[in-house]
Amino acid sequence: MYALPEPERGGSLEELRPLLNLASEDDWLLVRAWLLAAICPMGPYPLLGIHGEQGGAKSTLAEILHLLVDPNAGLLRAEPSGLRDLMITALNSWVIAFDNLSKMPDWLSNALCRMSTGGAIGTRELYTNSDEVLIHAWRPVILTGIQELAGETDLLERTIVLQIPHIPRHRRRTREAIFAELARAHPRILGALLDVAVEARRNLEHTHVELPRMADFARLATAAEPAFGVPRGAFLRVYEANGAAKSELAFEASPIATALLRHARRGPSQATAGDLLAEISERVSEAVRKSRSWPTTGRAMAAQVRKMMPHLRAAGHDVTFERAPGGMRERLIRFEPRVPFEELTMEMPFEARGSVRSENKGAS
Repeated sequence: MYALPEPERGGSLEELRPLLNLASEDDWLLVRAWLLAAICPMGPYPLLGIHGEQGGAKSTLAEILHLLVDPNAGLLRAEPSGLRDLMITALNSWVIAFDNLSKMPDWLSNALCRMSTGGAIGTRELYTNSDEVLIHAWRPVILTGIQELAGETDLLERTIVLQIPHIPRHRRRTREAIFAELARAHPRILGALLDVAVEARRNLEHTHVELPRMADFARLATAAEPAFGVPRGAFLRVYEANGAAKSELAFEASPIATALLRHARRGPSQATAGDLLAEISERVSEAVRKSRSWPTTGRAMAAQVRKMMPHLRAAGHDVTFERAPGGMRERLIRFEPRVPFEELTMEMPFEARGSVRSENKGAS
């Protein structure tokens, strides 16, 4: 770890804005909120997923944000090979940034969820059979990659997703020039960020909003709206819009999710998990049914439905599990539209209106 500069008064976070390649002012508000959370000593911390095609300076953006709050000799890291490597990284860094990821193993997705909202990570101590190393790590995390990597529902719900635009050749700058400008402005930017934190903490007691997932983070960022110079309610509007975009990513990344959405669009229904699996399996291609992500049992089907319930709800459908009538031991899965069917057909994510894909674009 390196030292942070001495904060200077009189600066503004707007000095940072020209150094970041972001798609919109909404993304700029989300980045500022993530930075505010990242300087807090305790979480929960939303993950920041930075995605886009080559030439968007994703890695540069991740380095800048990492450097602002946690100067480190290794700003960007490759995917850890196992839980032990992740633990070592957490012990030696405050912000953890994994660059150019091409896949998201289940173990890493689960571990990052625990790091985001707080949880112990343990493994056997090296050269012993019974001693355990246990750390409790809350860490701000950055992920970059061309594909959307947070395909698991739990991880996706904890992630702010930024789609980074391509930079035209006439707007490109050298890395040396960008980081020289950042070094000059760093003390003022850090001072401005601390001022935002002070005002957010001052307002926090009187901030009462309808809280989404990652409620503590959302409340903190809402309390900082005056310091960010945005109207009241602006953060939740932007944060909820980002959540809707993440729901579309979840449908794109999972053939079973898309099939469930298509099933829900057919109208109210109820069935056991096994019957539901048989019904939707008839409507997809053989390639989809043979894919590794496709469930093969009623129990696996029920697990997939539970994973996708938040995204189906965001798309306008309530999904509940109910005990079957007549003393049967099976449970029924009930789909019920929350808004009129005609409105749902106009508002479904684009993937739901097309054919079911035969490959998984998201997590492996």
